[in-house]
Amino acid sequence: MQKIPDFFKELWTRKVVQFGTIYVGASWLVLQAAIAIETTAKLPDWLDQTVLVFLTLGFPLVVLLAWAQDTTINIAGSSPSPQTNKNKKPGIAVLPFINMSDDKENEYFADGMTEDIITGLSFSQHLSVKSRTSTFSYKGTSPDIREVGRALGVDYVAEGSVRPMGERIRITVQLIEAQSGNHIWAEKYDRPADALFDVQDEVIDAITSALGASLTKAEATRARLLKPGSLSAWQVVQKALLFSAKKGNFNNDAIDELRNITQKEPDYAYAQSLLAWLLNSRVVNGVSDNWQADLEEAKEHLQHGLSLAPEDPFNLNLCAAALGYVGKNERSEELCQIALQINPNFPDVYFTLAQVYAYTGRFEKAEKALDTLEAMAPNGVSSLYAPWYRAISKSMQGDHKQAEKLLLQVNEIAPNYHIPYIFMAISLDALGRPDEAREAIRKTLELQPDVTVESIAANIGAHPAPKEGQRRIEVLKELWPSE
Repeated sequence: MQKIPDFFKELWTRKVVQFGTIYVGASWLVLQAAIAIETTAKLPDWLDQTVLVFLTLGFPLVVLLAWAQDTTINIAGSSPSPQTNKNKKPGIAVLPFINMSDDKENEYFADGMTEDIITGLSFSQHLSVKSRTSTFSYKGTSPDIREVGRALGVDYVAEGSVRPMGERIRITVQLIEAQSGNHIWAEKYDRPADALFDVQDEVIDAITSALGASLTKAEATRARLLKPGSLSAWQVVQKALLFSAKKGNFNNDAIDELRNITQKEPDYAYAQSLLAWLLNSRVVNGVSDNWQADLEEAKEHLQHGLSLAPEDPFNLNLCAAALGYVGKNERSEELCQIALQINPNFPDVYFTLAQVYAYTGRFEKAEKALDTLEAMAPNGVSSLYAPWYRAISKSMQGDHKQAEKLLLQVNEIAPNYHIPYIFMAISLDALGRPDEAREAIRKTLELQPDVTVESIAANIGAHPAPKEGQRRIEVLKELWPSE
């Protein structure tokens, strides 16, 4: 039996209350007009009573029509069920797979499995697939699947677990209808670890078959081409992705491992593009031993990585971010827009766009991009990137009070990331607090002792107004401790 509060909520949703209120108001006006005409024209007294009767009888009819009209609209076009609207793509979210191993180092295995299934499903023209960023906010939680469906606006949710066991791996997967919470399909796989890619393909095929939205041969081939020839190469990339998500963690070992992979498997797109991104990131954050060599090497890997997977949104965003780091903003924006055309549900693109917009002086667009990022992925990656890029935008606009507030959030989320402390120093100096600004520089050097003003000049000096960029560099030189 439906609860009374839910019933009234349904009345409001179907606009019964709104239509009823409008009818009552209109009826009152009609009745007043009838009384006025009756008095002026000296018509019979029963005229206004007759009008009142007809208006009263019309009220239930209006209510019923309002209820029925909304039902018709829902059936015709806005029902969340894909069975009632063949033109609507079924929406699906793949929640982060759980690492069932006692070894936390195997966390990348579960994350990588999740990412690859999302990527494979995204190639289907028949599905609307939520990106990794949207779903990874649920990592480490046990959410109500129905609530996940409502929050992400999807019809189905896939979840599972991974347990690496030496040379074997055990994977469980289940597909759930979000609205009802009913299980549609479930399977358990116990295979050799080097058969991981085969299991991923089986899972993708099973999910699309269960939804009646099977991948075409061409789509499936495109998805499989993104996979490396060996499990070890895949593992290196997944580990690198895991650490690169943590700001302030500049792991040279990961770069060296990726270099080896790109030599052994030169056609693995993600390895090429991720290496380019990490090399440019190391330069722009002032921690490169040889920035010229790193930039040149990154350029080669970026071009190759982009040529290998020009239609994969994740790969496009990696390349766009790498380009944005070195000031190639126009090309970076172009790749972001291509990625969004392919997959509009990919929020990662928006923090790359926010960076591009901020560094080209389009601050309002930068703010809107971050609003979209937070709306699409309220937790996870947006919890760091949104306040960080908002702080950059505010700093460049000269709104240093707001920049300081945002930078304090960033410092709490990523306390080992040194660049926000440099932006903090600039804002504190602008606010007339030079002693606190010098303390922020001291914290920067505590985290990265080899950083110099010259090594981060390309980052801090990259400003829409060149004179302002140079002024910021001069401010840092004054604040920097003398040798």
